[in-house]
Amino acid sequence: MQNTVIAPVTEIRVTDVPIKFKEDWEAAAKKQGMSLMDFLITAANDAVRKTVTEQAELELSTRDQIQVAQTLLNPQPLNDSMQKALRKHHEYMTKATKVSLRECWTHER
Repeated sequence: MQNTVIAPVTEIRVTDVPIKFKEDWEAAAKKQGMSLMDFLITAANDAVRKTVTEQAELELSTRDQIQVAQTLLNPQPLNDSMQKALRKHHEYMTKATKVSLRECWTHER
């Protein structure tokens, strides 16, 4: 297998594209104050960055989803503060439910 050596690019020609594309590219480059070649290289580089960033976000998103699922399936034990808060909430809700049921019963009769 041969190693292919690619010489540095000193010139790129935009000749094999429809004239309308080239005209649009030239107009956009001019508005940016850039040469056509600089504009095309910048646009291509922006597309590369966007693609790489989106891929990284997708990977992070997938990793986050896995972490959430694992946490839901295998929750950590509650610490003392959370256990105390849960007991207080349960006591409050038990009292509130009894009172509101009693009030509903007496108001309907």
